Amino acid sequence: MGTLHKKHTYTACGYFNSGLMKSLITVLCLSAFSTLSIAQTCNSSITKVAPDNRYVISDDTVNDTATHLIWARCSQGQTFNNTNQACEGSIGTYHWQDALVQAKDSVLAGSSDWRLPNFKELASLVETACYNPSINIIAFPNTASSVYWSSSAYAGNSSNAWIVYFADGYDGPYSGNHLNHVRLVRGGQ
Repeated sequence: MGTLHKKHTYTACGYFNSGLMKSLITVLCLSAFSTLSIAQTCNSSITKVAPDNRYVISDDTVNDTATHLIWARCSQGQTFNNTNQACEGSIGTYHWQDALVQAKDSVLAGSSDWRLPNFKELASLVETACYNPSINIIAFPNTASSVYWSSSAYAGNSSNAWIVYFADGYDGPYSGNHLNHVRLVRGGQ
């Protein structure tokens, strides 16, 4: 999703100029399209904001040289297979409050200081030149083209949190009662 004009937002489901209508339709679209699995498409005429050389990759983690954050290479619930160079297993889904706890209790690559990224950190992973998923798939293989939680509560409703929808990079507030994915981070803040 993206902004066509300042007053209109377009999505795979249509154009919107009303904030409430946009939010309602976005939730419906996210639900409808979150399970689709489509090969990543990138527009070669758009300069990548998250090119391969931005990341230093080790087996289970990715060091982001732009933000100085260390990311889990796989979505929570998956493990990295070094032979196949892929994240394998089922991606977990969590309610927002459970995602916060899951992140805090995680141990990966010998570290236990993992956490759910704040909204700005999570949004920094969006590759604007690509969609399905809108993330660097060399650094973050097998990322779901779906919704990922941030740790940031939405000021307008504390039971909602900011999300990034990695099908197309859309971001916005989302009800904490939904089941969504998690990518862990450490460092920063």
